[in-house]
This record gives sequence, C-alpha cells and structure tokens, in this order.
Amino acid sequence: MPGDPAPSPAAATDSAAGDSAAVRAPSSLVGNALALLDELRVALQDRALLLSLELRQAGLAVTQMVMLAVVVALLLASAWFALMVGVFMAGASFGLHWSLALGLVFGVNAVAAAALWWKVRALTETLMLPATLRTIRSARPAPPVEAKGSSDG
Repeated sequence: MPGDPAPSPAAATDSAAGDSAAVRAPSSLVGNALALLDELRVALQDRALLLSLELRQAGLAVTQMVMLAVVVALLLASAWFALMVGVFMAGASFGLHWSLALGLVFGVNAVAAAALWWKVRALTETLMLPATLRTIRSARPAPPVEAKGSSDG
C-alpha cells in the first residue's frame, strides 16, 4: 500500500529465511531425521568451538599464572637475600667478626632449608595414596592359611 512504510532489510531477510525454511521443511520421517542430525551437528560444532575457546583462555591463564609465580619467586628470593644481608650487617654491627656473622647467616639458611626439607619429606607420604591403598588391601581376599605339620592319618 502507498501509505505503508517500506519493509526493512531485516524483515525482507526474515521473510526470505522463512520461505526457504518452508521449502526445506521435511515432510517425512527420513527428512525429520536428517534435519535432526543437521541440528545436532551444528550444536556439536558450537559446543566444540566453545570448548576450544575456553581451553585456549585457560591455557593463557595458566601461562600467566606460571609467569607471575616466577616473578613472585624472584621477588621473594631478593627479599630473602636482603634479609640475610641485614642479619649479616646486624651481627657485624654488634661486634661479631665477619666470619661469625656469615656463619650466622649460613646457620639461619641451613635451619630454614632443613625445616622445608622435613616438610617435603612428610608430604611425600601423601603421594603414595595411603587411603586408596588401604581400601584396596582391605577389599582383597586374605590368602588361604595352610596348616603346617598336621598329619592326615
């Protein structure tokens, strides 16, 4: 009609899509199955794309975490060195010979290293999966007990 506004391009596209869907509309069981398979394929492709994007994002996050952990380790190491220099300087300022002050720094580091090593050794026990091993051992039937030294007759 002359007074009606011109249809928008989106409306024209929607009506064209509706017409092509009406033409492609399956009318048989095989057609329905093929349409369902096509929709399943598209849905799986979408899920695979989402998964790949999220895995890429997770990989980038892990990379950043490792890089930041390295920076943190460097900062902590430099802070530890500064603390040990402070211990050395404090010992020297209290009148200790430089070799004794250095021995004090060495002793502090050795004690800290030994404590951390002890903790690591204690944590290795959990690597052996003790609860799982107990469960497996308790579920295993006991070996038959043979009577030794018994006579049959």
